[in-house]
Amino acid sequence: MLIQSLDLTDKEFQLFREIIYRETGINMSDKKRKLIVARLSKRLRALNLSSFTDYYRYLNESPDADNEIVNLINRVTTNKTDFFRERQHFDFLLQQLYPQMIEQGRKTGVRRLRIWSAGCSSGEEPYTLAMVTSKAFKAERGWDIKILATDLDTEMLGKAVAGVYTTQAVSPVPREYLVKYFSRKADSYEVKPGQ
Repeated sequence: MLIQSLDLTDKEFQLFREIIYRETGINMSDKKRKLIVARLSKRLRALNLSSFTDYYRYLNESPDADNEIVNLINRVTTNKTDFFRERQHFDFLLQQLYPQMIEQGRKTGVRRLRIWSAGCSSGEEPYTLAMVTSKAFKAERGWDIKILATDLDTEMLGKAVAGVYTTQAVSPVPREYLVKYFSRKADSYEVKPGQ
């Protein structure tokens, strides 16, 4: 069956906005209508559905609806990330926040740090946080440090877990970090385990 029209009616758009908000907490503005059409049209084709209404029904009535909700979420989320993206944030951690935390930890004996990278995408941000945090705390003993990396897009999480990046992707990584935290492969770099 061919998709005859890729138009998304106002009613359909509102129904998808509600599903997306319910499942992710993301509020899709009117400006995201074209994004929804472009990204979900691929799912309609893959499922051989002829309209967005049919897709909505599929999401609510199909025995495979739970898996398809994951596909929907993976299609509508935006995955923009880079190593050392907005470098000033990492400079702030190294130069101001972490030294203050270390000093406070020495005074109070409380040496616990938790970081949550809530929209980690393919992992560049949490790996950057790990490298910077490791550098800041390398001379400190007894710190309990954990970084939690989460994302709504399960495909991106899989890439983050794999920790394999192109040469272009790691180009913002300073040489000292690249040598210490990555293994060079034929045409890529892989995060070293246990660093």
